[in-house]
Amino acid sequence: MSSVVTTKSARAARLGRLLCLGACLTGGLTGGTATAQSLHDLYVQALAQDPAVAGAEAQVRAAEERQVQARAAFGPSAAVVGNYGDTRYREAPAYEQRRFYEKKLNVQVTQPLLRSALLPALDSSAAQVQQARAMLEQARTDTGQRLVEACFEVLKARDALELVRAQRVATAEQLTLAQKSFKTGTAPVIDVRDAEAKADAVAAQVSAAEFELDLRLQVVTELTGQNATDLLGRGLDGKQLPPLQADDTSQWFTAAQENNAQLRSARQALASAEQLAPCVLWMDEIEKGLASGGEDGGVSRRVLGYLLTWMAERKAPVFISGFRLSSAARWFL
Repeated sequence: MSSVVTTKSARAARLGRLLCLGACLTGGLTGGTATAQSLHDLYVQALAQDPAVAGAEAQVRAAEERQVQARAAFGPSAAVVGNYGDTRYREAPAYEQRRFYEKKLNVQVTQPLLRSALLPALDSSAAQVQQARAMLEQARTDTGQRLVEACFEVLKARDALELVRAQRVATAEQLTLAQKSFKTGTAPVIDVRDAEAKADAVAAQVSAAEFELDLRLQVVTELTGQNATDLLGRGLDGKQLPPLQADDTSQWFTAAQENNAQLRSARQALASAEQLAPCVLWMDEIEKGLASGGEDGGVSRRVLGYLLTWMAERKAPVFISGFRLSSAARWFL
């Protein structure tokens, strides 16, 4: 029970750190957007819209049902057998009809004291449940990360649009000043043409910034399934950012590496294979599943390192097939 509580606490802490900066968007509302949706509401909508999360939730439910089936094998078994007979015959010389009835009902209930042969299947089903839950947590984390990044991209595009709009106002004033100076004869026509070129360039930048903002808003809309224009009225408040100690960053990194859902899923998968031993574990194209281009903070390398260590130190009779170790090692090492 303590391990379950610890796991839930770790998940809550990781989710809180994921939405820590994003929560500042909720507190940075302006006066005219007090009824805007919070980032948590957008996160819930994104979870409901993400097919990867729905698939992971279905995998969890399927794994839990398999665990229930494995536990049911240890329960009692009941058998009910019923017989009914009706016999009719005649005897000479009277040939009177005689009839006999026979009814039987047998109920047998069996409760075995120990079924050691089913223990590996029960342990394997528990490992599969843990693996499915780790995959679900990873899918939710990916969804939250994509949502937070998309929200910050919207804010960046909004600030960029405000900047180029301010530049458009400045270039318009410069163009007006250059035209007045040209009319009074204090500036050459080159200055006017230069001011017009700058104004046209800034106008093009404004159009590009507006397109970029619409694109970023569309990404958030696709993630959440609803219009996300309320984000335009939000901003970050430096006073609401949580204070960080000198060692907090390294501790967060260590906790993220230890509790990474992808790594824990790999551990549970290998533990499930050990529970089913002796067996053949088929692995193919693992380099495609772990290839991330170095954008996952070294998680793929840790997963591969754990897999190689397990292959070298495993004691259970698990035979591996279909895994090209040399190609995978060249890819990651």
